[in-house]
Amino acid sequence: MDVTTEQAAELLGVTRRSIARYISSGKLAARRHGLRMFSINLDDLREFAAKNNLLFNESVAQKLTQQ
Repeated sequence: MDVTTEQAAELLGVTRRSIARYISSGKLAARRHGLRMFSINLDDLREFAAKNNLLFNESVAQKLTQQ
């Protein structure tokens, strides 16, 4: 499942701008959709959080996957 940058920010407890910085620096893999839209694989985001000592909110992830 893929999430938006806004959802990724919520999952990690950071700002959307932080997610954009992670993507532009190459630290976080994302697929581009148009000029400003990105999608991030949920498993890649979990892995990124673990490698960078960021808290991944599993309860939010469960809500997103149920939609």
